[in-house]
Amino acid sequence: MSESRGGPVTRTARRTVAASLLAVTALLAAACTTGGATSKADTGADDTTPVTITFWHGLSSPHEIASVDAVLAKFRKKYPYITVKAVAAQTDDKVNQAIRGGTAPDVASSFNAANVGGWCSSGAFQDLTPDIKADHVDMSQIPKAVQSYTVFGGKRCTMPWLADTFGLYYNPANSGSSPGWCCR
Repeated sequence: MSESRGGPVTRTARRTVAASLLAVTALLAAACTTGGATSKADTGADDTTPVTITFWHGLSSPHEIASVDAVLAKFRKKYPYITVKAVAAQTDDKVNQAIRGGTAPDVASSFNAANVGGWCSSGAFQDLTPDIKADHVDMSQIPKAVQSYTVFGGKRCTMPWLADTFGLYYNPANSGSSPGWCCR
């Protein structure tokens, strides 16, 4: 259990806050996600006890950090009793080390789905399915392909942060082909 400015932070309160923060920060990355607490009767939605949570993210350039800070400022206006300590430039290796050392952040973002299985199966990240149901999150708003890399063994312990479109773009004029840009 962590300490907030107003006293101990319960697991339910931390999960509610973390889920809310995830929803706000997901907007930064154009994702539509949210989570909540473990049951409809225990969402903690009416609890305004001051709380501080730690949010680790991998963004490191000044403009990325400024974007996160701007989103968190809007979050703080809506939830003035929640203080979010954002820590930039955190890698999955650092998250894993913190988990093993018992000092994991309350919320972490990752740009690599490779750790989802370990985080879910070890219990390091909690199954968000009850929270998603309690908060009536419309998962159909998230493409199935994007949903697939944030679930492991039937447990949704992470939510999509973003979806990328990968492709190889080249200028055929520079490759001996017809002029103009193309993709394959």
